[in-house]
Amino acid sequence: MSIFYDVDAFMKAAGHTPDPKRVSLYLDLVREEIGELEEAMAAYHSAESKQEEQIAKADALDAICDSIWVLVGLGRVMDLPIDWGWDEVTITNLKKIDPQLGTVMRDDNGKILKPAGWRPPDMLKIIQQFEMSQQRLGRPEIQE
Repeated sequence: MSIFYDVDAFMKAAGHTPDPKRVSLYLDLVREEIGELEEAMAAYHSAESKQEEQIAKADALDAICDSIWVLVGLGRVMDLPIDWGWDEVTITNLKKIDPQLGTVMRDDNGKILKPAGWRPPDMLKIIQQFEMSQQRLGRPEIQE
């Protein structure tokens, strides 16, 4: 199974098809889950025992997974090809790895640097290709 398939199956069961009217619902869910993650991280940083740390980590894990879920759902209600975008981001991120060394370059703060010639993901191209594929399949575009 994949994250995308799992979310798609749940959304189908919930009757949540691509619909601009559901975007605000999913955006609210994203905010809620990120808020829960912030609370879990605050608890993690202030944990004074192993048990408190484990509880905070469990809460963070739940919030992270729920955040991913609702973010994929947000993309789906917006009729975005999240799986295609994910593949594009994966390819471009992996190109940050030096092929000879098998490592990445970092700045003084630890941020991963982009090598010479690196190009960002072309999400406009992904959207255009997705919309063309939808038209070929005879699926109507969603109107607001």
